[in-house]
Parts: sequence; structure tokens; C-alpha cells
Amino acid sequence: MKSRLRTALLSLSALTSTPVLAEPLADADRTAILAEVDRGAPAMARNALQIWSWAEVGFQETKSSGLLQKDLKAAGFKVTAGVAGMPTAFVASVRTGEGPVIGILAE
Repeated sequence: MKSRLRTALLSLSALTSTPVLAEPLADADRTAILAEVDRGAPAMARNALQIWSWAEVGFQETKSSGLLQKDLKAAGFKVTAGVAGMPTAFVASVRTGEGPVIGILAE
């Protein structure tokens, strides 16, 4: 589970980011990335439905933030909670070597 979710998240970020000087993905790489995202889809869908069911008020999303932080930690990400003076805000990072820095803002 740890490596599968981590790979799916990193793969998804590769599909959604477009560095200025990047070469286009080869068809085989794109297919492999989509397969990893598809494998992680059930877990991401469960989280989305759980978060939706909680319907927490803005800036008070403690359950939702906690769920995402727990899963990201389990996937090998370093999680820093309470950033920008907001208890529910967090940064999750992983270093895979040299390469671009990819940021995703999810709301």
C-alpha cells in the first residue's frame, strides 16, 4: 500500500504538471503512469467520499486534514502540519532525487 499510493500520487503529479523545458512523455511512460493512478483510484475515491460525508466547515476540517495526513505519512511522505498559521493546513513532501519540484494545492 505504501509504495502504491506514493507511486500513484507522484505519477498523478507528473501528469498534471508541465515544466517549461520538459520533453513530452513517451506513450509507454504515459500508459504506465495512468495504470498507477488507476491502481490508487479506489483508495482516493474512499477518501473523497469520507471527506464529503464529514462536510466540515472551512478552516475547521480537522477530520479531513487528519485523514489525508495519515495516508500521506503511510505512503512515505514527510508531513508538516499547521503551516501558514492554520491548524488544518499541511505540507507533504517526498524527495526522489534530482528533478523538478511539483506543488499541488488541493481544496
